[in-house]
Amino acid sequence: MSANKKTVFSVLIAAPPQTVWDRLTTPGVVQPFYFNSILEADLRPGGDLSYLSTNRKVTFIKGQILEVTAPSRLVHTFRFNDLSDEPSTVTFELTPEADGTRLTVTHEGSEATAKTFGRVERGWRSILTNLQVWMETGKLPFKSRVQNVVMGLMLPFMPKNKSGPK
Repeated sequence: MSANKKTVFSVLIAAPPQTVWDRLTTPGVVQPFYFNSILEADLRPGGDLSYLSTNRKVTFIKGQILEVTAPSRLVHTFRFNDLSDEPSTVTFELTPEADGTRLTVTHEGSEATAKTFGRVERGWRSILTNLQVWMETGKLPFKSRVQNVVMGLMLPFMPKNKSGPK
């Protein structure tokens, strides 16, 4: 039996839950806070979820929706398309607070997701900070804007979409 791994990240965003929910879950638009990816998702239990490059030729993340309770909770499986790790699980919880919305992301998996967790421990912290700054100021921190430009320049050299386990 594999040991369970779990990371939890949280941020307070000065916006109502519905606005935060819409930024996280609207399919087909570039999400600058999420490394300029595009979410494609069928937001119902059993629906597919993917995070794609802006040119839609590279799939970064694949998953399946497990639970949706708008605008407060979204649970989905998560697998980096370029890793052979087993899928892990991500839970987004949005809680209203006096100053806005508390967004908590919990990422859970097993030893079979070790490479995934090596990436997400840095990634979630960056994504949540970027989302907060972007929603509150209208632009990303300078470092994240540079990172998004560099990633865009690297797209032609990334492996194109491939099929694999969800």
